[in-house]
Amino acid sequence: MKYLGGGLEKIGIFPAVERWIIDTHRVFALLTLVLMLLMVWSGITRKKEFHRKLHYIFLPLYTAIFLSGLVLFRSSN
Repeated sequence: MKYLGGGLEKIGIFPAVERWIIDTHRVFALLTLVLMLLMVWSGITRKKEFHRKLHYIFLPLYTAIFLSGLVLFRSSN
């Protein structure tokens, strides 16, 4: 299943860029997800030094992925 609910196109959201850019965005989003899970783990287990070092990588990457996601797709509405 491509997306839950039949795909983004079905609800009126279409890509505004080429496919390889979206695939690159998804790879970095997956890397950001792994970093987010590491942040959760290091916070729960109170590994403060690791957690603090990791946030210098995570926060800029997450911000870039979020903002790029806003411009990669356009709405038909």
